[in-house]
Amino acid sequence: MLLLSVLCIAAIMTGTGTPGAVEPPAEWLAEIARSNYLYSPNDALIKDNLKATIGNGQLATQIDANALYIAGVFNGPAAKPFSDRASAAADDDVSHRATVTSPLNVQCAESMTARFKPAGAALDLRGARYLRRSTAADGSGGIIEQRFFAHRTERGLLVLELANVGSAPITCTLVGGLAAGVKSRIDTKDIAFGLRSANVKLPGGSGTANVTVMSGRTRVSETAQTPTVLVALAVTAMDEISPIVLPPGATRTLLASVATSIDTADPEAAALAAYGAAAALPTGALATSSAKAWAQLWESGVAFEGRPDVAVAVNASLYYLLSSVREEVRFSLSPGGLASNGYNGHSFWDCETWMFPTLLAWHPSIAQSLLEYRVERLPLARAKAKSYKPPYAGAMFPWESAVSGAETCPSWADTGQLEQHITGDVAFAARQFFAMTRNATWANSSGFDLASGAADFWVSRVELNATDGLAHIKHVIPPDEYATGDDSVYTNCVAAESLRLAAAWAARFGRMADPRWAAIADKIPILWDAARGYHPEYAGYTIGTQIKQADVVLLAYPLMLNMSDAVRQADLAAYESATDPNGPAMTWAMHAIGHLDNGRPDLAASLFNRSFANVQMPFAVWTETPQGGTTNLLTGAGGFLQGVLMGYAGLRIHDEYLTLRPALIEGTQSVAVRGLRYRGATIHAQYDAATLTLTLAAVASDGDHLSVLDELTGSSMALFCCDSVALPLAGGVHVFELRISPSALPVHRLGPWLS
Repeated sequence: MLLLSVLCIAAIMTGTGTPGAVEPPAEWLAEIARSNYLYSPNDALIKDNLKATIGNGQLATQIDANALYIAGVFNGPAAKPFSDRASAAADDDVSHRATVTSPLNVQCAESMTARFKPAGAALDLRGARYLRRSTAADGSGGIIEQRFFAHRTERGLLVLELANVGSAPITCTLVGGLAAGVKSRIDTKDIAFGLRSANVKLPGGSGTANVTVMSGRTRVSETAQTPTVLVALAVTAMDEISPIVLPPGATRTLLASVATSIDTADPEAAALAAYGAAAALPTGALATSSAKAWAQLWESGVAFEGRPDVAVAVNASLYYLLSSVREEVRFSLSPGGLASNGYNGHSFWDCETWMFPTLLAWHPSIAQSLLEYRVERLPLARAKAKSYKPPYAGAMFPWESAVSGAETCPSWADTGQLEQHITGDVAFAARQFFAMTRNATWANSSGFDLASGAADFWVSRVELNATDGLAHIKHVIPPDEYATGDDSVYTNCVAAESLRLAAAWAARFGRMADPRWAAIADKIPILWDAARGYHPEYAGYTIGTQIKQADVVLLAYPLMLNMSDAVRQADLAAYESATDPNGPAMTWAMHAIGHLDNGRPDLAASLFNRSFANVQMPFAVWTETPQGGTTNLLTGAGGFLQGVLMGYAGLRIHDEYLTLRPALIEGTQSVAVRGLRYRGATIHAQYDAATLTLTLAAVASDGDHLSVLDELTGSSMALFCCDSVALPLAGGVHVFELRISPSALPVHRLGPWLS
């Protein structure tokens, strides 16, 4: 029965409708059934842009691609000033992720001209490995399994294990990549590499290793103040070890160690030292330690009973996000992730609005690194504000940002000049971070610098009208990038929230506040059409005009603008029918969230399904639109995950508490949200149609407890570590208010609800 069900899942994943000709290996079946392995019977048939990726937040590459990308390594200049449109064509080569030749993009073959027979491939989401099996064409019983991964803790290390998992010896000839030993295959348009051989002494006198050393520098710096980057790689000398004879049960490990001048003054020495340390370890030790680090990340997430399609999309979306970012690497997320040069690898509002929220809920330390990227680039945000005529004050974050923080949106695109809501988006993310972590040290230093800089920008950006007494924001591009107009309702709302945040933090931390922050926040208009009972997108918007993507519907979530259910339903109806059906998928997750909040799961179900329709099997790679576009679009992954966590689990981050409003996804019997990180505590929430079970799994300080209030019934209680409680869900829509409270407060320990 297990085999039959797994083959059905595998058929769905490969998109064939029937089981593939190559059945999955028996030892993969259980993980395929759990939606942890994504399987293809023959990955050679998959389009290149839909192949899986591996990464660790420092390094990332797509399977079978010659390009490796490194966090923070860009090549090319910042954008020209928007006043210099005469030379805008030169901006086509604006700063972009620098392509490094992927050093381990090699395959096992019977010879340089003969290939083994494909025997299945799988993306191991939990272990963050790509597995590929092949067999000798003569059927002798030898089976090669290639295991390719970027090590999670040794962040500069790529690993390729070649294992004979069959019953007979097999000979592997390495083909492709550095195995060819051809200099023309090493250089890229961004870096000219020098190539030499070296001998590395292994630690503890355990021997030596022959390596190939690649070293080169990016060609063009982003700004005069941003240096080019020296990149060095130490790679297993493949031409010296190929062909490799593997008896049954044997494994040979190939390594590539990568270092850059971002992290060290001598990248070659660092790469060689890291290579030696890794090469001295016992066979399998690297895989074990990397898997252990990934297991810690997977302590947070969500699981379902029913709907394997949702489980696959959730697990893959989390994997692709986590493989593109890490805690100690303070670079932002780009729409195409770290394994792609999509959108030049630049950071947009996509990071803070679409990818940040679920990372914050599950991995707040990683979320903080994304905010630190913005904080460290505040000087360039201030310079961008001053570049306008007349100049603005404060900090104006660039629409597109790469390494320096300068504007990298090509000057032929109006978005770089006019899509200004990103400054409010960044400030709103900072507000969410403080609410979720209560990191007052950060908020009173870096956070306040960010918030006050954004507020000062908005003060200078508004136009005060003496006639109506309002503060207008004119001539902007809203999230709906098909439009340009005045008083974009989303831009105005997020700007007002930025101003209020700076004023609130000044009061909380005893900092100097500009009185105009609060005053202007209350004067920014939030457009309202009383006759139709909805929010127009901008001044003069005609209802029914096609829009690109979610815009007005973002007012209620994530911005949480107070409005009645009727008004929210009117907004949802107006813009659902007006949204371009070929637009980005994350729009539909926002509509699903709106309908769920309004108590209409019937309307939410189809929109939620639509929110992950752009997931392309078998490896659940996200395309930007149903027809294609940028891959792997992590913006879509982030929006979809919000549909799950903020939509169906109903998570909301308030300034002083969290709320949960649990609802089942159509076709599921239960949902388990694990590892919510809230103010030093770890909370698990598992629910079905009848019961929500909350567990306080960890706390920051002894005696801290979780206060729980059911807003529907008024019942309340407290949980100490490591209590669990089962709460009834019958009798209406339950919204549970969760607060982490110190032990000094009088509490009632786990027991009957208190009314």
